[in-house]
Amino acid sequence: MSSLPERAPDAPLEIDLAPLTYGDGIWLDGEASAKYIRATQIPKLASDLYTLPSEVLMDGATKAMVLSQHYQVALFDRVHDAGRVITSMDNRVDLLRKEVQRLKEGGDPDAVAAVEARASEAQSLADNLQTELEEANRRRESVEAELGEARGLLADLRRQLADSQGKLVESRR
Repeated sequence: MSSLPERAPDAPLEIDLAPLTYGDGIWLDGEASAKYIRATQIPKLASDLYTLPSEVLMDGATKAMVLSQHYQVALFDRVHDAGRVITSMDNRVDLLRKEVQRLKEGGDPDAVAAVEARASEAQSLADNLQTELEEANRRRESVEAELGEARGLLADLRRQLADSQGKLVESRR
């Protein structure tokens, strides 16, 4: 701390976001994300903590929780729907395979080729949907992790708010 330059207590803090550009995916890079949060979010949070009434802070925390839970449930719904579509396509592929087998035993080569082509298309569609489901599951896990972090941050903020309110009450005595 002794190496910091002396400044007036009311001098504004300088934020250096020069290394970050508009094209940066700060949510993908942990270091860039941390720099962005330290530079933009934490000063605003500190300012809000000392200037806003506790009711407003609690309303903001509640809204953040509700929104994060809303996004998580929406993602769960999409994953569930994709799973149902994949199951449906898998059943369709099984039916087409059975039809191919029946036609092979019947002996109509043109019909066999047509059914095999349909089965191949259905299989590729099912594979694509399976890939999308796996991607949705990865995104869901990522959102769950973010939700956990947000809940941890919210708990921290509530603790800080309670501490600040306690100190404020003590200072008024």
